[in-house]
Amino acid sequence: MKLWMLFSYIGITMVSKPVLSKLEKPIYFAPPKLIMHFSFGFSEIYADLLWLRLIQDIDFCNTEKGIPIYDGQRKYQCEKGWSYKMVDALTELAPRFLKPYEVGGSIMSVIMGDKEGAKRIYDKGVKRFPKEWRLHFSAGYHYLVELKDKKRAAELLIKSADHGGPQWLYGLAAQQYGAMGEYFLAKKVLQDFLKRDKGGEYRKTILRRLEQLEKKLQSL
Repeated sequence: MKLWMLFSYIGITMVSKPVLSKLEKPIYFAPPKLIMHFSFGFSEIYADLLWLRLIQDIDFCNTEKGIPIYDGQRKYQCEKGWSYKMVDALTELAPRFLKPYEVGGSIMSVIMGDKEGAKRIYDKGVKRFPKEWRLHFSAGYHYLVELKDKKRAAELLIKSADHGGPQWLYGLAAQQYGAMGEYFLAKKVLQDFLKRDKGGEYRKTILRRLEQLEKKLQSL
């Protein structure tokens, strides 16, 4: 009887071990954006649950075949993978939840190399948070360094500076315009001066110079 119990135990263990090992592995399932239509008034709660799941494996990277790519230090070369889908879904559930845009966009951009995923999250974020200078700064970095889109990067850097970012961002933005840099920076300086001219003493002069600069910019 004891021998039978021993063999039974060994058999159950041999069968159960691979099954249990599979269950111990994390499941990378991302809900579709349409989940917002099935939240039944609990969208923010669902978003919190997705966020708690996401931050555990936020840098998980998978190829189109679903195979993780890992070089021993970081995961890389993704294309709208699991992390992107998670951030995209939870930002639909809770569009005013700022952290996923900031953290998710940065991780996708800097760590994972998910250029398109980061671009889409940043584009959504800056549209929903037009006055968050840190978000605009991070998005500007992504467009400048990762996507090589200098024009869009300059626009984002200027908005970052406009809403509390370091003032040197104006100069950095102007540099991205090449030949237009000098005129663009001059235009920005004149616009800022016009805002500070509360009495309107120099308004006509500044508006005339702005009109001249605008014509030069259009010609370039």
